[in-house]
Amino acid sequence: KKPKPNRRWKLNQMTDVHGRRYMMKAQGLELFFSDMQGLFLKFNGVKDRDSFHSKLRSNCKVPLLRSFKSLIPRTVFKKSMLTDLWLKRRISNFQYIMALNLMAGRTFNDICQYPVFPWILNDYQSET
Repeated sequence: KKPKPNRRWKLNQMTDVHGRRYMMKAQGLELFFSDMQGLFLKFNGVKDRDSFHSKLRSNCKVPLLRSFKSLIPRTVFKKSMLTDLWLKRRISNFQYIMALNLMAGRTFNDICQYPVFPWILNDYQSET
């Protein structure tokens, strides 16, 4: 069996970092890049994950990174001002729901934690 070639990601193209659950434990990180690629990393535990995240933020020059120091979804949501942007119509409903899913730990890289979307109803007159 032929080995897979090594992959490389340019840190200067990283735009976001989010904490993730893996096997129902907070031991993952998901990195997002400007070319719309994502990378899901699994660590041995929360301590290893948080240590890597801290070193990434402090030791690497990442000009496009717009993530927060915290990996706690509630803290990230409060600091993001996301709801204000949505209320002022600076972001669309889709962008708002996608951002909520990302902050809540939902990801396209884990079928168990796939993003969720509300049903859209267009007939508001019928009884059923």
